[in-house]
Amino acid sequence: MEIKVTKKLGENTTVEFKSTEPEFKKAMCEIVPFTQPDYCSLCKSTKIMYETNKSTTDKGTFIYIKRRCLQCQAQSTLGEYKGGGYFWKAFEIYQPKEQGVTGE
Repeated sequence: MEIKVTKKLGENTTVEFKSTEPEFKKAMCEIVPFTQPDYCSLCKSTKIMYETNKSTTDKGTFIYIKRRCLQCQAQSTLGEYKGGGYFWKAFEIYQPKEQGVTGE
């Protein structure tokens, strides 16, 4: 079975996502996250940019795919189910933890 989704990213880019997973439910788990609208749940903006980065540790190399809201800078990271398939985590604004602050 082959399932395809064509999605417009930004103003000038179109991407086609395709699953060749033979089992219908598993194929849908791969494709469904890319059918969701790019919409920031925090500020309601539709101005969303996709970003990726890799991180290598002693546990392996990890690839991160993120949607970033260009209005409020919130981001949503693509999560992966242990049993296969993907989902978008909720949009959130990154706030680094303060380091070296002590109560006096």
